[in-house]
Amino acid sequence: MMKNRFSACSNCFWDYTAIRFIRLKVAKRALNFFLKTKPDAVFVDIKMPGMDGFEVLKQIKTKAPATEVILITGHGDKNLAQRALDMQADDFIHKPFQEEALTDALERLAQRQNQKPKK
Repeated sequence: MMKNRFSACSNCFWDYTAIRFIRLKVAKRALNFFLKTKPDAVFVDIKMPGMDGFEVLKQIKTKAPATEVILITGHGDKNLAQRALDMQADDFIHKPFQEEALTDALERLAQRQNQKPKK
């Protein structure tokens, strides 16, 4: 389970012992990696080669409903954000995002993770 390791310092972002970012640009590779590693949370861009982020969201939530999925898009509007939330996305971030938007999303993620029963 992810631990809340935020610093109060605005320039201090995450303690990277608590979170690991892996960038996978192709949806099928990302899904295969997801199935092997079963992370607590996944950030998914809506526009990806092979399949869109909505399909990735659907497959992740089908296989592991408790996994947090945060969708990211540079082409968003309120309807797109609502569709993501209707499909059980846990959060939605518009690109390009400022540090504050990402920090806020990570704080919400950490709060939800800390509210879940311990494994």
